[in-house]
Amino acid sequence: MQDIHDIRSPIQVGMDFSWIAPVLFGLAGVLGLILVFVLIRRWMKNRNNRKTAKLLPEPLSPYDAAMRELAALSENSIHNLRLFYFDLTLLLRKYIGARYQIHAVEMTSQQFLSCIRTLDIDENQKHRMAEFYRNCDPYKYAGIVPGPSQVQSDLEIVKDMITRIEQGEN
Repeated sequence: MQDIHDIRSPIQVGMDFSWIAPVLFGLAGVLGLILVFVLIRRWMKNRNNRKTAKLLPEPLSPYDAAMRELAALSENSIHNLRLFYFDLTLLLRKYIGARYQIHAVEMTSQQFLSCIRTLDIDENQKHRMAEFYRNCDPYKYAGIVPGPSQVQSDLEIVKDMITRIEQGEN
């Protein structure tokens, strides 16, 4: 019996990895909390954006926008008549473009008048508009200066054309 020895307890060799599992679970918990925080924050932000989106005003109709712009144009003192006529004809183009969904602002005068012929506008209004553009071109491009009564008359003509087109009258 001398060749039988007692069994010794095992000797630990290397590192003890028993601490890794709790650390990994802790990191997963922290990442989970961060994810929940980010999702709640994003949800709150989206909820606030929906509230502010409802507070935005409705866009103006083409008629209302044109009337506002026409009122602002007539109220401002006119220093440069050439620029005034560019603005006045641009106002009419913007209205026609918005009303009939065409790119009127980007067209030349000839293209614009050709396009007007195809729209559902009364023939009398089409002729008035063509005449108005022919009368305004010398003020815009040739440097001819209109009289003060002509400026007021042209403002009234544009206002009348826009109103009649909106009402569908002659």
